[in-house]
Amino acid sequence: MPKNYRELVAEQIRAFYAYRHVLRDAKISQPYLRYGGLLRGGTMPTVCVALYRANPFGIVVRDNLAFAYRDGKMRSILIATESCSDLSDFTELKRS
Repeated sequence: MPKNYRELVAEQIRAFYAYRHVLRDAKISQPYLRYGGLLRGGTMPTVCVALYRANPFGIVVRDNLAFAYRDGKMRSILIATESCSDLSDFTELKRS
């Protein structure tokens, strides 16, 4: 995982997260190794992100996303399947 992984994840979320306009809070984990299956080449460095947003009824809900660094790029690999524990403030995303 590169040193600027937090900025790379923030860029991905800004570019592709459909609910970025109703984002209320964001938290991110430290990098950890996750098994990605045989097709993805086994284990990969991963970070988990918890995004808190307002749903259409105004209730704050949480979306969990996982990102892996592969082939020189940060890529979203999963939505809502990681438990996202041991999180800290994701200030890089909140600044946008």
